[in-house]
Amino acid sequence: MSVSPVDSPSTQKPPRLVELQHLLELRCGTASEATQALLEVWQTQALCAATALNRMASPESLRLSAALGSPSTANTHEGEHLYKDAVALQATFERLASGYESGLRELAAQGLQALKNASHYSGREQQEELRDAFKLLKGVLDNPLGNRNFAIWFEFGWTQWMLREPLETVSESFYHAARLSGNSGDLYHLHALRHLAYLQASAGKWSEAWETAQRALERAGEGSPSVWIEAARYALGVGALSQAQTLLDRALDHSPESAFSLFSDPDLTPLYGACSQTMERFARAAHEAAAHELERLHTARQTDQYLMDKLGLKIEMPPVLTLPESIQSSSLFEAHALAAAAHTEASQIFDTAIDLVEKEEAKATENARRLKVQIDQALSEKAYYEGSLRNIEEHARESGFSLHNYSFNNPFFRKRNGKAEDARFAYESFKQQLAQSETYLKDHLPAMEAAFDKHESRRQKVAEVLQSLIAKRAS
Repeated sequence: MSVSPVDSPSTQKPPRLVELQHLLELRCGTASEATQALLEVWQTQALCAATALNRMASPESLRLSAALGSPSTANTHEGEHLYKDAVALQATFERLASGYESGLRELAAQGLQALKNASHYSGREQQEELRDAFKLLKGVLDNPLGNRNFAIWFEFGWTQWMLREPLETVSESFYHAARLSGNSGDLYHLHALRHLAYLQASAGKWSEAWETAQRALERAGEGSPSVWIEAARYALGVGALSQAQTLLDRALDHSPESAFSLFSDPDLTPLYGACSQTMERFARAAHEAAAHELERLHTARQTDQYLMDKLGLKIEMPPVLTLPESIQSSSLFEAHALAAAAHTEASQIFDTAIDLVEKEEAKATENARRLKVQIDQALSEKAYYEGSLRNIEEHARESGFSLHNYSFNNPFFRKRNGKAEDARFAYESFKQQLAQSETYLKDHLPAMEAAFDKHESRRQKVAEVLQSLIAKRAS
């Protein structure tokens, strides 16, 4: 029996990704599954955010609630990132257990499999799989070698958490996972720090949670909005308001979906006002981006006629994008999704056109090149024969013999000059070849040059169109 990806240890509060992420990682078999799961999480968070903002009943919160709306399209980038993390964790788990003797290795493998099974079940079946995972992973940790395995400690801690073990007990497992993975640079280290900070905050240990979160921030990198929002929550818990605001602004600028997590979190309520200003700025930017991208799409959709008029080329156009009645009245995320869809479609049109024109440019260039080679070869042959005749004439003058024909019966001719005869024979041969070359050029050169000019003109026109398309795509 499958369960919703928003099932969590406590369904009475807005779902936080730190609670759900590993569940989704255990479940997702493809990037598209991960994308859909994240979309469902954001949709649930959006409902909670709307409820919280409407409850505040201020003009700013009501305006923001209307502007946010609900995500209607999936963020494929975030889904692909989640799936990539799932694959990386699986690979690390298998690598760390690969050197164990067969019995211990099988305990680890079956423990992880039980967790995967539990992620797809609910009710008693889920609890039974979690208990099995607990026993199997505990068996690995009871071994001195297994006790040093940070992946086992993390999966064991997550199992304890799902089984509602005391927070102190669960925190201890995540502590060992973070400690043992500290020098590994592995994703498990960041996961362990995030879970440890969350449990410390849940136990009211806000100072410890903020300290742990700062270690997580050092490992998170530049593309981790969920980590930034979690850290902002702990910063706010210790009164570090400016640091919390900076982290939230950073998350919102990086990923607009972060707003659902932000405004559904009651712990971040003191910063709703400042974040509302950020979101209103983002909403204006999203609507401006949508207008810009739609104008760009309109330009892109004129490309087929542009290519037909300029080059006589035809491209296939994608179906017309469905547009709302009014962009300005659409929600922030509708505008954001519309901008993304319009950008993708316009880029697709430009890419198709650029590819076609590049091929046409290569064709025109090759046609011009072949004619240029033929013209140059014909002119080169004529120049070669002319040069050869001049060389023979110079040689005859230096050698003191004539290149004119004479009769071997001439009584004054007594001694044959072989070199002179060879020179005369070559001279006559080159004269004939030069005459043939001149006749060929007279008959064919004008047409060849005209054809070359035509292909060269085509090449230049195609090159101009190509540069125009590249500029439009980059706009």
